[in-house]
Amino acid sequence: MLKSHELIAEANADSRRAGVRETRVEHEVGPDSPLLNPFVNIMSAVTYPGRPKEALTRQQAVVAAARTAAYAEFAEADKGSIEPGKFADLAVLSQDIFEVPVNDLPKTESVLTIVGGRIVHDGMANTGLKH
Repeated sequence: MLKSHELIAEANADSRRAGVRETRVEHEVGPDSPLLNPFVNIMSAVTYPGRPKEALTRQQAVVAAARTAAYAEFAEADKGSIEPGKFADLAVLSQDIFEVPVNDLPKTESVLTIVGGRIVHDGMANTGLKH
């Protein structure tokens, strides 16, 4: 029977041989760097400089930034997706992140941010425009 450190080493070796996308391991796309713009992280995940064959789709990158990030912090029961009984955390974005050119992803801004069901950022509050 393999010990846990041997299983981890074996999984890491499999990951290097098979490539990130083929391991069927959940990957989190999150703020491991001081970058505060999550769309830079998503852009990196969908282009994956140095190993473009391992790049995620935009949908996979968004899931990794939300649902899988919540799972990574053991909070998937409370957040990571919009479902009854979970925190109502969401953002209305300034552009469609699934359609804009990939290099425009970092230009994305939150127009409206809701955390725990409360508006914490309203980018249109002083514009006279309505949601």
